[in-house]
Amino acid sequence: MARKPNQGEIDKALDNLLRELKSGTEGKDVLHIVDDSPPSHDSMVVKDIDLEVDAILVAGQMLAATASARVMALRRTRAYLSSPIHHLSTELLTKVLHYASHPDGDFGTYDYVARLHALAQVCLKWATIARESPDLWTLVQSTSPNWESELKRAKRTKFGVKLDEKVDGTSGPFWSTVKAQSSRWESLEVTVRSGGTMDTLLTLSTPHLEILKIDITRDNNTHQLLSLCRDNLPKLAVLHLKRAALKAWNAPFMAGLRVLSLEQISTSGPSLSQLLDVVQACPELRHLKLDNVVFRKDKSTTGHPAILLRNLHSLDLVDLAPAIINATLRCLQSVDSLRNVHVRSLYGAIDLQRSRLTPRQRSASLLLPGRFLTLITPSFKLAPHSKITFDDDELFIDVEMPGSSWDLTIVDLMTPDILGDWLAGVMRARSLDQTHPGIDFITTLPLFNRLLPHWNFAHVQSLVLQCSDAESKQLDDFCIKMSAPTRVADDVLSWQCPALRSLELQGCQELDADIVLEMVRSRINAVALPTAAPDEAPLSARLEDLRLTDSYTAGVAVEDVEDKAREIMEASSGAD
Repeated sequence: MARKPNQGEIDKALDNLLRELKSGTEGKDVLHIVDDSPPSHDSMVVKDIDLEVDAILVAGQMLAATASARVMALRRTRAYLSSPIHHLSTELLTKVLHYASHPDGDFGTYDYVARLHALAQVCLKWATIARESPDLWTLVQSTSPNWESELKRAKRTKFGVKLDEKVDGTSGPFWSTVKAQSSRWESLEVTVRSGGTMDTLLTLSTPHLEILKIDITRDNNTHQLLSLCRDNLPKLAVLHLKRAALKAWNAPFMAGLRVLSLEQISTSGPSLSQLLDVVQACPELRHLKLDNVVFRKDKSTTGHPAILLRNLHSLDLVDLAPAIINATLRCLQSVDSLRNVHVRSLYGAIDLQRSRLTPRQRSASLLLPGRFLTLITPSFKLAPHSKITFDDDELFIDVEMPGSSWDLTIVDLMTPDILGDWLAGVMRARSLDQTHPGIDFITTLPLFNRLLPHWNFAHVQSLVLQCSDAESKQLDDFCIKMSAPTRVADDVLSWQCPALRSLELQGCQELDADIVLEMVRSRINAVALPTAAPDEAPLSARLEDLRLTDSYTAGVAVEDVEDKAREIMEASSGAD
């Protein structure tokens, strides 16, 4: 399947489609919104189906938006009926409908059953093919007013069930009808508001059920879930439990499980040892998510043997107690298949040093509150080519682990003096045992100024400063400060950003070109200045790149300022 169109292509498709409907043109632009090749009449005989499916889908999607008064007003016009959208080959149209009916398709607010109903309204041909293809109707929902016809159309295939007890209840016509066909269920997503549904599930035969998602709205006898999973679901591959009471998990079971997700389990949760036993019994596990789960205390947690998960692709540990996160990181061992790790703790320090996980480079993320920064400093080093982004609320930083890198997100930041001291300490430790000092730092001008008294941005090789209209004066001050070293103690001078090679100023208004160019000259001519603060490098790099993005300079074009700065830098380089 070709790539999905982006939002710009979708918007263009809608404009082209409406223009086609109004003018009666052949609509070749609509058919080619994904392909850059010139339109031709041969596009009606589609040879490269995969390429054209996305284009037609976009047009179909826009037609399916029946709430659009502009489209509805044109439905019976001659231009609409003569549109090539109504004359697609059966083969191509079938592919379009299959693609549209995929549950993961990106069609805005439509779920995929609603999409099929909408697409069936385009014209008689679309309706006929949609309604006569039973393999398109793979979900029956209690919230759908057309659930009976959807179930009837799915009569020759397996289907999924989505039940909300608030809508239908356990004794309503929907549940009574679909449970009689439980042997055909492929997926079940249920919102449980009483114990009746669980009691019924335990008595049903579901030999083909692969996906089970259960959301418990109030405490009841849902501990029977585990018996259900073990005894009634031989093909279970995906299990999502939310707000469920899991009083005792006994392994082994669910050996074929590929996805396990537990969310908001705050009472009667299992112990971590019990959960790890379950994980150990699932060698095919690819995705594990633990979100806001309160585990029962278990003294044996720290002594659980390592679990090698050869197929693990992603791991999410969100809003868990630090002891639980640390124990899980120590226990789970992965190989090259691991692509994404997301760890978020708002309660305490995380010990990355003892983690057995080796995710692919820059595929892991860690979120921590700023007050725990000093506790995790010994656990990591900055990645060789780190990128740090600092905004009003969060700081993002690349962290190096044995065999991998992590993207560290720090929220609830501390005061600038503590944060500046922490960054300075990290940089000093980095300079002692790493040979790659280059750091990319992205921040706003006010935040840069707040940090500057506490850290001179040592080892920052690339700096991006984002400015607002009201900060032009501050930017002039920044350029002046960058033009000469500042005195930090008696007879001690220190350069700001001594390793800076690339500077980008974004969104600057009324920039003083003379001040900017003087800064460039000063940095070039003062390279050999040896003085520096203790433990900090002297000015060790020449400015090699200056960019003024979305900026304006008074009385002179921005491009001319960039060209002049480039001439100064190149002339200095040639003189060497």
